[in-house]
Amino acid sequence: MGNTTQSQTAEEITLSAEVFEQLRERNRHFDTVLRAIPDLIIGVDVGGHITFLSQAAAAYVHSAENESAVSLGETTLGSLARFDPVFGEIAARLLSLADGVQVDPFELRSEVTKRDFLVTISATDEAYVVVMRDISSLRDLSRFKDEIMKLASHDLRSPLALIIGYASLIALDLPAESSQQDYVNSILQATERMTGLLDAVMTVEQLRSSPLELNSEANFPEVVHEALNNLRGLAEQKSQTLDTELALHDMPPITINRMMIREVIENLLGNAVKYSGTGSTIWLKAWYDADKVYVTVRDQGFGIAAEQIPRIFEAFYRGKQPSGQKSDGRGLGLWLVKTIVQRHKGDIWVESEIGKGSLFGFWLPLR
Repeated sequence: MGNTTQSQTAEEITLSAEVFEQLRERNRHFDTVLRAIPDLIIGVDVGGHITFLSQAAAAYVHSAENESAVSLGETTLGSLARFDPVFGEIAARLLSLADGVQVDPFELRSEVTKRDFLVTISATDEAYVVVMRDISSLRDLSRFKDEIMKLASHDLRSPLALIIGYASLIALDLPAESSQQDYVNSILQATERMTGLLDAVMTVEQLRSSPLELNSEANFPEVVHEALNNLRGLAEQKSQTLDTELALHDMPPITINRMMIREVIENLLGNAVKYSGTGSTIWLKAWYDADKVYVTVRDQGFGIAAEQIPRIFEAFYRGKQPSGQKSDGRGLGLWLVKTIVQRHKGDIWVESEIGKGSLFGFWLPLR
């Protein structure tokens, strides 16, 4: 009996030793992974005390707090604000999270270390995990890009305007049918193309970096009719018919950027007119249900090849026509359409087949 008990005890000790060794190996592996992560990872308990620091976080904290080392379990995250205010801001966000307020990822800049961070906070029942990702190089690139855009906006636009102005004056003094007139016209066309490209780049940058103002209720049927009226003249020049099916009676007001949504509809109608033949028909259909309003534009153009469809909403992409030639324009129209629709929390789609025309549609949420 005694030997059996001793044998069981020995087996339990051996098993415990094996489990302990496995846990220690896992901890070593976990520690190796944490050491390799460049992000600053900080564990904080519900009382705001620091319970864990990754190697990168420890190096940063100790460099910021150069008077004494952090004592895990005793030092609070908020107390580090006297050395670097970013910790005070993070501690304040932790309090908001404790009160049930959702905290989305946010950016902070440390004026002490001159570093930019993207901060995310994850919560469990008993602790928080703060991850600070250094995005300083990205912010430096962003600031450099902003300077370049300012240069393009101001320092390039003025000389281009001067070239157009003086070239136009020179053209007035030249015979209409002369090689010199042709040269000046070429200068004007090239400069105007460059100005248009500059305007397009500025438009792209503005939409990418600025929030879209959705601050007014609009009568959606009026927006649709305005777009139709603005495009009727263009369609009449090609003897085209604009056929409409509008099921928008008693539609409630919708909160949108009226000018931008009108531009979306005009862009889709303009493309339909541009790529459809003389005497063809273009159909615009609009309707709504309990949650969304829908608009589709269908044409009788030459259609879009299947391999081009995934890319037609990319900025500066110009698809090829069946003849093999690239489409006219700068390749920004459909990108702008998609960007505006998505900024309104909506979506856009396309159906097309070579030789059978195209259908572009989008929807917007009513609420």
